[in-house]
Amino acid sequence: MKKILSIFIFVSVLYSLLYSCSSDEETTSSSVADISVPEVKKYTLSVTSEDGGTISSDGGTYEEGTEITISVTANEGYEFIGWDGIESNEPSLTITLNSNLNIKALFKILTLTSIELLNPQDSIVVTEVYNPILRANYENGTFKEISQTV
Repeated sequence: MKKILSIFIFVSVLYSLLYSCSSDEETTSSSVADISVPEVKKYTLSVTSEDGGTISSDGGTYEEGTEITISVTANEGYEFIGWDGIESNEPSLTITLNSNLNIKALFKILTLTSIELLNPQDSIVVTEVYNPILRANYENGTFKEISQTV
């Protein structure tokens, strides 16, 4: 009798396992497929530059809340004066994107205020090869030394 009871229990367990792993249950269960993922908002950043300098990024499309750092470098003879489209005159800025944004780097040409002859400081009599050094002084306090053999 014990043997019959053991066989009966074995068959019952086997039947339970087979029934719980049947393919009917897999095709009828779709609760995972019905879950919807919220759509992530994306925004466009457009970065341009006037003549007179370069920008570190042209922008792109980013997810909402993304932080983007942009910097500018003025070319020689130019000065960065600010941004159009955002209130800042810093050459490097970090933006948290929460809407579409168009910004432009603004530059101005530096005005040459004076030219100095640095050597010799007195009169010049050219009787041999001469290498004058000139300094171009700009309105913002910067300068550029120029040397040319004559």
